[in-house]
Amino acid sequence: MFQNAARTAIGLGAARLVAGSLDLTHGFWVLLAVLTLGRTTAGETWTAVRSALAGTLVGALAAGVLLYGVGHEPHAYAGLLAPAMLAAFSLGPLLGVAWAQGLFTLVVATAFAQLAPASWQLAEARIVDVLAGSVIGLACGLLAWPAGARREVRRSMAALLRATAPLAPATVGAVLSDRPATVPRAATWHSLHRLRLAEAAYAQSRSEPDDDPARTPTDWHSVLLTAQHVLIGAHQLPRYDRSGTGIPPAAADWARANADRLADATRQAADRCEGRATRPLSGPAGVRLPVCGPALPVLVDLEQWLDCLAEDLRRIHPRERQCVRAARA
Repeated sequence: MFQNAARTAIGLGAARLVAGSLDLTHGFWVLLAVLTLGRTTAGETWTAVRSALAGTLVGALAAGVLLYGVGHEPHAYAGLLAPAMLAAFSLGPLLGVAWAQGLFTLVVATAFAQLAPASWQLAEARIVDVLAGSVIGLACGLLAWPAGARREVRRSMAALLRATAPLAPATVGAVLSDRPATVPRAATWHSLHRLRLAEAAYAQSRSEPDDDPARTPTDWHSVLLTAQHVLIGAHQLPRYDRSGTGIPPAAADWARANADRLADATRQAADRCEGRATRPLSGPAGVRLPVCGPALPVLVDLEQWLDCLAEDLRRIHPRERQCVRAARA
């Protein structure tokens, strides 16, 4: 996503500026810390930074003792490098950030000690660089979208529902047309674009540990399903080889009225996604063919599609609907 790319780019640029301005030893460790410790929310970044600093401190102490005790013996470091790398790259991802940073500090100490004589100051430089990278990453997390994808999910889901709302009346109009017609391509492409953005935001939010679906009053997955069902109907229903000829005017008016009602309910759901609803919650009722009307195939298809959309819309805010039912009871 753009937010993650922008946050990472700003962090790397700031890390390069700090490392160059302060002439830090092994300044690339600052950039590496920004890359490995940056998270999508400020809370996650702070948790990762605390663990990384603790692990780096312990690893630096162990590396300092190792460098002081072994001295300038490249063969000893060569023998320790392989086990250290095996432990760091296998146990680090399993045990967490603290273990990963601590073991990686031992790896770089044994590696650099083979290239040139090294002392405990190498461990000191490692601590300073990781600390600088942690501060930069934490600052970027606080200044650039600290809440992660939560606000973006609300905005993208609301935009998705508003984009798909006009498709229901347009689809019904195309199906009931006397001549072959389709839903305007611009409207469907715009809705499809909004769907892709909403899916990306939803995937990002689900990857954040603090995101608890049980506390979210809106079922974002139902929003995505609603949009997908709208797009499927808008794409498929008008393509059948038939026309609106022979449909009684009363049945056509019934279909258009239900489509307009669902479009209004979709816009109302979009307002609730952003938390700025102005009307009381009133989920759309199911769609059923008039008892006295003809059961033509085109009307049956419209009935099933519109009723499916009504059910999808009712699932978007399940907890609010339960509260309304409890209050009425």
